[in-house]
Amino acid sequence: MIFDAGYFQATIIAEEKLGDVPLPLLTTVLSDNHRALGYVMFLPWLALVGAPLVSRSTDYFDSSFFLLRFAAFVAIESLLSLFFVLFLLLPFIPYYMLSDMRPHTIVETLFAVTFWLCLAAIVILVVRRGRERRTRNEAEQGDAGKPDPAAS
Repeated sequence: MIFDAGYFQATIIAEEKLGDVPLPLLTTVLSDNHRALGYVMFLPWLALVGAPLVSRSTDYFDSSFFLLRFAAFVAIESLLSLFFVLFLLLPFIPYYMLSDMRPHTIVETLFAVTFWLCLAAIVILVVRRGRERRTRNEAEQGDAGKPDPAAS
């Protein structure tokens, strides 16, 4: 219903801001049919809940099948949301300050440097742990291939 209200208001605001400039075709179609968008967003949910009822070969509460359905549900809902947000905002992009290239403040620089240092530390630790595990596995395989001197 958020998109219903957004597209309803977007047409009004676009007429005030843009004047005679036409909206993109898809934005116009979505704005003209804004009451249907809530139902479009519910269709993946119906597929999530109703898919096991159509197929008798799987149990309704099968966890692996549920996780697959849930992953598809989340992916489709995210894609629909991104699609709707893109075409809701598309006519108004020239009014946003996208080219604000002011210099970073000290706090922004500090957070950015901290983020990249933490990311580098994580990558280094993951690589180091992987190398340790690899050398440990190679050592165990090397010991397993040699005959035991105490057994002879």
